[in-house]
Amino acid sequence: MWLQEWRAISARIQSLLDAGAFFLRTPDSEMHNASRHLVQNAHATVDKIREFNNAFHAELQADQQVCLFLFLKSYDDDLRAPHSTVTGFSGVTSVVTYLASFRAEFEYLCKDTTALARSLVARAFTHLQRTLVVDGAVRTLWKEKFAEGETACEALGACHLLSHGIWAFKTSAEGERTDLVLNHPLDIASGEVQRSSVGLVLTEWKVVRNPPELAKKLEDAYRQAKRYRQGILAGFEVASPRYLVMVSEDHLPLPKLEEEDGVFYEYRNIAVAPRSPSRS
Repeated sequence: MWLQEWRAISARIQSLLDAGAFFLRTPDSEMHNASRHLVQNAHATVDKIREFNNAFHAELQADQQVCLFLFLKSYDDDLRAPHSTVTGFSGVTSVVTYLASFRAEFEYLCKDTTALARSLVARAFTHLQRTLVVDGAVRTLWKEKFAEGETACEALGACHLLSHGIWAFKTSAEGERTDLVLNHPLDIASGEVQRSSVGLVLTEWKVVRNPPELAKKLEDAYRQAKRYRQGILAGFEVASPRYLVMVSEDHLPLPKLEEEDGVFYEYRNIAVAPRSPSRS
């Protein structure tokens, strides 16, 4: 996951900043080309940041992408261009300042609860599907809820998401938030919701008993998710993507991520009795 990779890079930058600070406080520190080693280390760290950008660019938010682009361009133009001379005290000061400034900004952007919440949602769905493969008791429970219908599945699914720090809700016919467990209007300003979760996500759950039903169920879930018209509360709610969850007996082929008017709709499948565990 990109956040784990960034944590490793961030720790490397911090270590370089500590070494640079020690160098700049130490008299006669140029006797053994210490500045050259620090500058080379900084350049190697920037190469790792470039690899990180190439590997995870599509998974990052727009402001994170811009932050990376501007840093890499400025660093290359100012500190790695053919005419640049990055040596000695001034060289070390330059590279550590660039890296320190970038690290501070990117760390701030990583603290955005939206990015964290999306990661937790992905983990929750993956955890649920893999648990259904290996845990007979959980599989039996979900098969019972599958037989009961959509309301039972969405309530159980909401409880699972909450165990990962995500409060899931659905939209009413009026386009308002509805609690998936209690089935009444959801007050997201309540202390319980904000203290118990990192963020909220809009979900629409559908039970697909036969594969030929899939197209209509997908259309219904998409139409219902589009009804949602309320805004974000102080950055707490995850406005996009909206998750359209198809609960079926075995795995189903699903469409790719859809986008309309800046809102993304992601399809998810929960197979309660998968005959091909490897597909999980």
